[in-house]
Amino acid sequence: MRTMLTPLIPLKMDPAIDIDRQMANWEPLVPLVLGLHGMVIFFSMSATWWQWSAIASVLLLAVWAGSPWDQTQPTRVIRAGLLFGLTWPLLLTTGGTDSPFLLWYFILVTVYPMLLPAPFSPILIGAVPIALLLLWPLSPHPKSLLSLLACAFLLFFLGWLTWSLKTTLMRYTLWREESERRLTTALDLAGVVIIEYSIPFNDDRYRGGPWAAILGYELQEMPLQSEERLEWVINHIHPDDMATAKQEFFDYVGGQKEDYHYEWRMKHKSGRWIWVDGHITALKRDESGRPTRILSTTQDITHLKQTEHELRGVENRLTGIIDSALDAIITINAEQQIVLFNASAEKMFGWPADEVLGQPLDRLIMERYQQAHRQHIAAFGQTNIANRPMTERDYVTGRRATGEEFPIEVSISQTHIDGQSLYTAIMRDISERVQVETQLHYQANLLENVSDAIIATDLNFIIQSWNKAAEKMYGLTAAEVIGQSAADVLTTTYPEDNRDALVAQFRQNGRWQGEVVQYHQDGTPFDVLVSSTILMDKEGRPIGAVTVNRDITERKQVEEALRRNEQILQFFVENAPAAIAMFDRDLRYIAASRRYALDYDVGDQPMVGRSIYEVLPAISLSERWHGIIQRSLAGAVEKAEEDSFQRTNGKLEWVRWEVRP
Repeated sequence: MRTMLTPLIPLKMDPAIDIDRQMANWEPLVPLVLGLHGMVIFFSMSATWWQWSAIASVLLLAVWAGSPWDQTQPTRVIRAGLLFGLTWPLLLTTGGTDSPFLLWYFILVTVYPMLLPAPFSPILIGAVPIALLLLWPLSPHPKSLLSLLACAFLLFFLGWLTWSLKTTLMRYTLWREESERRLTTALDLAGVVIIEYSIPFNDDRYRGGPWAAILGYELQEMPLQSEERLEWVINHIHPDDMATAKQEFFDYVGGQKEDYHYEWRMKHKSGRWIWVDGHITALKRDESGRPTRILSTTQDITHLKQTEHELRGVENRLTGIIDSALDAIITINAEQQIVLFNASAEKMFGWPADEVLGQPLDRLIMERYQQAHRQHIAAFGQTNIANRPMTERDYVTGRRATGEEFPIEVSISQTHIDGQSLYTAIMRDISERVQVETQLHYQANLLENVSDAIIATDLNFIIQSWNKAAEKMYGLTAAEVIGQSAADVLTTTYPEDNRDALVAQFRQNGRWQGEVVQYHQDGTPFDVLVSSTILMDKEGRPIGAVTVNRDITERKQVEEALRRNEQILQFFVENAPAAIAMFDRDLRYIAASRRYALDYDVGDQPMVGRSIYEVLPAISLSERWHGIIQRSLAGAVEKAEEDSFQRTNGKLEWVRWEVRP
């Protein structure tokens, strides 16, 4: 709504409003003056025409008095119009219809307030009534003083009323233009275009300009006729969307839908396809409910669709990552209800996702831990920490669908989406790791408590491990020897002093066992049985060596004592005056005296290692001696004080014998 006068409005608006607001305080005096003036005319004038004019003025005054008294723009215009209408007849009754003064004054109060600066307009409006009063004595038309005063006041009021009406219209015009400007700016910033048109398309207001702007065309490139423009728009819809778009639009135009929202793909002038979003609302409908006047809002949402597509891609990738993750991923809300349960969580806990979604997390935790677990999550939610391990312990305990307890390693994080707290836990079943750690702990404890010294080295024989038994055996602590060369720490005397040959043999065969002499920290020598093995990795490559050293000093001393005792026994047996023989459980000779060989005619043939049945065949044929031997092997002591014995030459002799196990 732009006119030639609207550019002047901002310059006159503020002072005009101030003056109008001050002069509006006089409005309550107007009904009193009009009423009195009307009654005077009614009773003083004899002509019927003037009386009816006064009656019409009083009736208009009554309508004015009954109009709303609020300060909205429409009611002010109505009230001003009523006052203008009732004032003009009263002025006619005073000055007569042939008075040119009234015509010129009407032109002045109508035109000049729009042209003169605000302070001069009310001066002009008031100057004319004052001049009328001052020129009354010189007037050729005699009038009563009451009529003259009423005429002057009404002229002043008519000028002010016209001024107020113009000010109100200017204010309304400025407000409407400002509102339209703001609306246009807001729609431009939002990328929204508005189209208003009639059904059928016989309205010149359906220009199609917004469609041209959205699709990249100039307005002159579109068809001129409304029906042709509609067809032009439809032809730009994507073929896959066209059938649905037509059907839904014609259903709406036919009154089958109350509201219509659409999303189409349309072809841009550049050849690319863009997405448009629109909403159609009926401004008017006919008796059958079909829309006859439509308001449509449309905007290009291609960027939004691309963003949605990218978000769906990100969501799909994230879903794929979550579902393919080896660790269990579980998300709960502030009420600790499960909202996400990935495939690994299903496998770990034995529950399908559809059975646990929406269920409390307590379902996956042993009862004795549930309360502490809830408190832990609640306390974590009060912190500003984004993520942390679930507990300071090595692991927490979960519960499978079968009721089985198992250890899990947990890391928890928190986030806030739309004001709702979400907690995501990444869990790993560490049953095997805990089992391995337990076994390693057991083995480490075993290594620390065995009596043999166990020493681990790398391939260069640098000591990596040194157990408690090694500390005791050599008098050196682990801290003193780890990182040192085994050759420097362990002073060793090898058999025949052939260390280099033994090391080469060890590297070649991967193991070596033998006896050496080593020395304590205080210099005391002791005998050691060494068993060394090369350690291999999973690929079979050597990574180091482990040696088990056993102190065999006491054993060597016992063996030496036993050897000496055996020598003494052997000497005693061989030189005993009686026939003495010793056998193992297989009845093989261990030792025999010379007297035994002489008495049984064995001669000089060796007996050690041979069976008694081989040396003395006669015994194998004797059932009696076979029984004696078996009872002795069973633990019995067999003996005879007198017994006959026939030698191989046939001579019979009497002997005393004893067989002990």
